[in-house]
Amino acid sequence: MTINRLMDIAEKEYERVFGDVLTDEEKEKIDRAARHEEIRFLKRQQWAVTTAGVVLFGAFLAIIRNHDMSGWCAVLLIVVAVGAGCFFLDDLQDGLAGVRRALDPNNPNPRERGEDILRLHKAILVASAAVVLWVVLALE
Repeated sequence: MTINRLMDIAEKEYERVFGDVLTDEEKEKIDRAARHEEIRFLKRQQWAVTTAGVVLFGAFLAIIRNHDMSGWCAVLLIVVAVGAGCFFLDDLQDGLAGVRRALDPNNPNPRERGEDILRLHKAILVASAAVVLWVVLALE
């Protein structure tokens, strides 16, 4: 659901409950609250992508133990998975930057805020992939 849709729903609900039209100040408060909720949602999505990546690596490890797969094929699949995870994390970070820019147009570089957490997410993906690679190559 987009932020504009959330704002429209909130405005209509207010009009239904209170029977009057929102002032610009009240609309701004609803707008800010919706944007803060979107930030929380995008941050949860970053953690969800990281967690899903680690779980998928674990599942891959469980599957590969029972099937004969060449080590290079496994390495290729793991590298692609890490790349996809990092792509999704970057995309979510870009979304966060857009919302932060909307909240504070004077922010010189909203993408840098949260960059350390983004690096943590990527490090978790890479570390879990490294462990899986190590086990896969040791089993070969």
